Amino acid sequence: MQADFYGLRTFDYTGGGPIHLWVFKKSATARKFSAHYVQTDAVLNELLRGVVQTEVARITEFAPYTYLAENNENSCLAAPAAVGEFPFLKAQIDRPEPECAVGSIKDLKGAARVKLVAA
Repeated sequence: MQADFYGLRTFDYTGGGPIHLWVFKKSATARKFSAHYVQTDAVLNELLRGVVQTEVARITEFAPYTYLAENNENSCLAAPAAVGEFPFLKAQIDRPEPECAVGSIKDLKGAARVKLVAA
């Protein structure tokens, strides 16, 4: 997990590539989640990049997640990607882009999580 933490800290979040703001909703189906991305404008993109840069700069250490693990204001907890709900979330955002765009407000109602992805 040390390599993953290093990758988080050294990734270029300032890149000018497109940003997709992902919205996740729990689903009663076997896939467990539905996911859609929301188109954002340049102003929001820069704001989101700034938030991510600030938060990543703040995180200077990590600890493996356990039921009793604690973190402080400059740390994060890490778990292997294959554990928990991550594989279900990843399966949703790995779909072809045209299938993932928000089609209506119905796609956003009841959202469970939001994830920022710089492409």
